[in-house]
Amino acid sequence: MSGTEPMLSRWWLSHRHHGDREARERLIIQYLPLVKYVIGRMAIGAPGLLESDDILSHGIVGLIQAIDRYDIESKVKFETYAIQRIRGAIIDA
Repeated sequence: MSGTEPMLSRWWLSHRHHGDREARERLIIQYLPLVKYVIGRMAIGAPGLLESDDILSHGIVGLIQAIDRYDIESKVKFETYAIQRIRGAIIDA
């Protein structure tokens, strides 16, 4: 178990059960690299189309929605869930 996992668990629980906005912000910052990862993967199939700040903004919206809707009791890893939500938000935009 890495050193960040207990911290992440506390943030998830605090966000989900107490509506802790600071914990939510920390989760967003923690998982922000997923947005760039998804954009990079999508850019392989559509070079030039995914370079705008708007695409990044839509990806961040997808990440925030994923954080707000993720079931912490789920057996699906958050990253797996979030990647699909981020990708979907970008495609929908």
